[in-house]
Amino acid sequence: MPGGALPMVLRVGDARGTFGGKEIMSKKNLVLMTVMLACAGSASAQSAPQTLESAFQQAKTYRKYTLEERLNKELERLYADDIAVRCDAVEQIKRIASEDLVRGRKWIKNQAAAQSGSDALEVSERLKEALDALPMPKILSASLKIVGEPKVGEEIQVSLRIENIGEGTVVAVKALNGFVDSRFPSYDISVKDGSGRDVDQAVDENRRGTGALLVLRSNDFVALEPGADFNALNGDSAHVPLWHVHGQPWKPEKPGHYKIKVVVNYAEPRLEIPNYLDRHEKAALEAFGKRLPMQKFEAEAEVEVKP
Repeated sequence: MPGGALPMVLRVGDARGTFGGKEIMSKKNLVLMTVMLACAGSASAQSAPQTLESAFQQAKTYRKYTLEERLNKELERLYADDIAVRCDAVEQIKRIASEDLVRGRKWIKNQAAAQSGSDALEVSERLKEALDALPMPKILSASLKIVGEPKVGEEIQVSLRIENIGEGTVVAVKALNGFVDSRFPSYDISVKDGSGRDVDQAVDENRRGTGALLVLRSNDFVALEPGADFNALNGDSAHVPLWHVHGQPWKPEKPGHYKIKVVVNYAEPRLEIPNYLDRHEKAALEAFGKRLPMQKFEAEAEVEVKP
């Protein structure tokens, strides 16, 4: 091979593997060893056993450090004289923090605020750069459940529960009348038949719009402790009819297999607070809005509709 590079094949899909009688415990170690071997690509085939043994030992040592300890090592490199080293440290901080976004983002925020000294401003800015590049951690999840045994011509009853899967208390907001018209909060509901085609329904002009649109109020927000959940489509009620297009409960017209999908979007459209609300209510809405995770998540359920 060119440059005497070491020939080696790693099956990326392997969750576990062995080399030289030693067990490699995870994909992370496989990737880590690949990087180490790439850096040692100029080694001769004659030194292959020593190179691999060294890589394995380094991988074992690497696993001993916590995420925060590895980030602290990169923080030291942010103060290096060589700009290339500082730039690489930023990339490494983003990579390490992305392994656990909650812990990683928390560490970066704390360190960006804690830096002091002549180079503190530049280091803080580089940390903020790394923070901005990281995605927000997933804090909320949703699960959709079909209630009962649906039949043709009958309303489909569902329960959509939103759960806090994060480590701290957050707020969520229930769906309001009119959410099908892309209001905040957005709860987009779609139904597909067994062939994957979108299912529409006839519009009952007497029920179009379901009346006046409700205004979002502070009591529409729900505080969720870690592990807590609530029924987003109807507060504390057990279940509600599945609202579909045109703001009406969906009544399947044919028997068969259907897939229902609900996409919850707390990021778009943004929360708008009406000016006519009193200052106390406006302040409460602003406070809840700041605690609301700006994320988009979804839930699916399949249902067999009987004749």
